Amino acid sequence: MRHRLLLLDLDPLAPPLVPRITPLVVLPLPGGRAAVPLNDESAEEVLATLLAGGLAIRSSRVIEA
Repeated sequence: MRHRLLLLDLDPLAPPLVPRITPLVVLPLPGGRAAVPLNDESAEEVLATLLAGGLAIRSSRVIEA
């Protein structure tokens, strides 16, 4: 079974990634990146939720793993 992930490049000048209360699982990765598993949500919905929560995102892309 393949899983879709939203990979995020975070703004290096922003404060460090702090766990937030959200229905999304944000997995911190090395190098100023993070990943969010996409279950039933679209990438746009996830990005909107993260940006509304104050996460500084420089770029994003969806991959299948």
